[in-house]
Amino acid sequence: MRRLAERTTASTRQITELVARIRSLGEDATDAMSATTERTRRGVGFSRGAADVMTRIEGSAQESLLAMQVINTELVQQGSSASHVVERIQAMSSLARSNADTVTTLTREASALSCLADELQATATQFRV
Repeated sequence: MRRLAERTTASTRQITELVARIRSLGEDATDAMSATTERTRRGVGFSRGAADVMTRIEGSAQESLLAMQVINTELVQQGSSASHVVERIQAMSSLARSNADTVTTLTREASALSCLADELQATATQFRV
């Protein structure tokens, strides 16, 4: 009977230690998830901010491109005496188009990043305790 009581006591102690370890691991996991959720929130904010900036840059680049196209058209109409100026403006127009294409690509990528951040936020939210 005494041996049974000793084994029961030892088993109870082991179970208590195991439960305490599991509880500690659970708390550690909760803390890690909370930290991850906060970093995700900040990442989402940064992504949204970047998308907004890219959208504004794209608008400005489009306006610049339109302005360059108008200037280019006006200079071509002035004739051959302004051919040197026209060549420079065309080069600037080409660069503006290239910049506009780059901005468009960056805006698409920022939007995709924002979507991924939203998905990550949604996933992280599912792990809240």
